[in-house]
Amino acid sequence: GGGNRSSPPNSPRPRGTHESGGGGAGASSSVNTSSSSSSSKQQRKYVRSLEDEVDRLRAELRRSRFEANELRDVVRGLRDRAEDLDGRLEREHGEKVDLRNLCEDLERRWITGNMER
Repeated sequence: GGGNRSSPPNSPRPRGTHESGGGGAGASSSVNTSSSSSSSKQQRKYVRSLEDEVDRLRAELRRSRFEANELRDVVRGLRDRAEDLDGRLEREHGEKVDLRNLCEDLERRWITGNMER
């Protein structure tokens, strides 16, 4: 029995995919959320959607250049929505998730970040 094993390279590695960082373009902002509660898929899903919304709002704000007071109002609205999601999660899944806390943390970072600029 001749076991011939010829495995062609199925995934060719692209060469020269080196990305040179242009002066501050595409700065990645990573938010570290270390929660003491057990992280569930449901929680992560909601957190992701909130972070997406924050990113979208941030892009809008960058375009229209709100002042810090208006910015605070926008983030406050986001926090209210998080509170609503907290309640719904507790009702539907019997899980206490503190998304509002995450929002307040984001609010602090976001506003101080904007003040510095």
